[in-house]
Amino acid sequence: MVRLTRTKVTKKPATTKAVSKKQSAKTAKVNGVKAAAAKQELEKKTVKEEKPIPAAKAPSRLRLSAIQRKHKHSPTLLPLPSINKVDCEVFAFGTGDMCELGLGPEKASTVKRPRLSPYLSKEIVDIAVGGQHGLVLDSQGRVWSWGGNDLGALGRDTSGHEVLKDMDADESDDEDDPKLNPAESIPALVDTDQRFVKIEASDSLSLALTAEGDVWAWGSFRNSQGTMGFSDKVKVQNRPVKIEELSNIAAIAAGRDHVLALTQWGTVHTWGDSENFRLGWKSNRSTLSPRELGLKNIVYVGAGEFHSFAIDTDGKVLAWGLNQYGQCGILGQSDNAAVDGPTYVDALDGKDIVAVTGGEHHSLALSKDGTVYSFGRYDYHQIGFTTKDLPEGTVRDDKGNPRFLPVPSPLSLGGEDDDEKLPKMRFIACGAHHSLIIDVDGRVWTWGFSSSFQTGHAEEDDVETPRKIMNTAIKPIDVKMAGGGGQFSVVAGVRKEE
Repeated sequence: MVRLTRTKVTKKPATTKAVSKKQSAKTAKVNGVKAAAAKQELEKKTVKEEKPIPAAKAPSRLRLSAIQRKHKHSPTLLPLPSINKVDCEVFAFGTGDMCELGLGPEKASTVKRPRLSPYLSKEIVDIAVGGQHGLVLDSQGRVWSWGGNDLGALGRDTSGHEVLKDMDADESDDEDDPKLNPAESIPALVDTDQRFVKIEASDSLSLALTAEGDVWAWGSFRNSQGTMGFSDKVKVQNRPVKIEELSNIAAIAAGRDHVLALTQWGTVHTWGDSENFRLGWKSNRSTLSPRELGLKNIVYVGAGEFHSFAIDTDGKVLAWGLNQYGQCGILGQSDNAAVDGPTYVDALDGKDIVAVTGGEHHSLALSKDGTVYSFGRYDYHQIGFTTKDLPEGTVRDDKGNPRFLPVPSPLSLGGEDDDEKLPKMRFIACGAHHSLIIDVDGRVWTWGFSSSFQTGHAEEDDVETPRKIMNTAIKPIDVKMAGGGGQFSVVAGVRKEE
């Protein structure tokens, strides 16, 4: 009997070549998956590395500000600010008990006529004068400061340099020529690397504009109750900081404790002390943050200590703020103590006004043809008229004494015996109770309260009408700009060719 057996059939092993091919395909598939995953991971990393910088860290100019968003489709009326193309020398005069003159600690605190600053170069392109401090801007865009620094207006540290009086010294020694704080009486650079093209000064606040239209500021605001502060979070700002709420600013103007900022689109922002409606709002609520005023088509802003001005595209002048001496140039209000919002100055219509500014209680306006219009308080001859030459519209007291002139009136030299007529002017500036104007030939004319020699005429009596400053230091200078403080003045110009 034949036993049948089941033969186990085994598969023929694959060749080495076939196995290698299969393994390669499998490996390739696995590697392909890994490669795809690796590629995807790499792409994720690449996207992660290339994602935009977080908004909080992005440069400010890459993001539209609130002002830019609002005016995204609006036509611009004004160019961004640019630096002056002049290289000036700086002169100071008046009384500098608070180091306002910037002539150094060894100099007399009273300078009766313009004196050249020995500490500033001949490359100054802009000046700004506050109540008790001064600023200049050099051709490199750097700001230099001097004067009182109690509320940080100088933008740098001046502590530790105070001059103490020797109690054992002879009482008569240096009594008339006290030594001043060298850190405040000598101009020094403001503590910042930022470069600027324009500067402005309030009483205890300083401001500067960049070529991009950004506003930087330092110091603090004050009001009748004391120190208001710099912002809602900062009492005194000792170093320059950028005001983030503002952009595309073409010009700024500052009163004693309020500021106006004019945008490229002709709108105006104001902030600071709102007493007497100087901010232009119907409410008297002060603010330390810029807030837009309801004005359009504005091409110029100016300020007095407690009042404000603007000029629109039609050449019309608007004014608001304190007006008890007619310094706004506005009549017919039920209460002349203050103008509670932007109001047209009818007396300046058709006069082609290009600039308006003010002191504490008086104002000046400059027309395109070089005529200067003056209005406001008369007590210290701030408005530049003699008693016999006061224009029609002058307000007098019960005894017939002149009090103030509320109607803007053209300035003259006054009198019948003057050999020289008042020439055409190109620049106007006001101190607290005195005025400075510059004619087309670069000569400075001043008048008003002069007990601190702030008019530069070496006399303490008030100067009634515009008088040309004549002294050796300033005679060869073509003066380009001027500014007045509480008891001092600063002018700057270029030396005339021989």
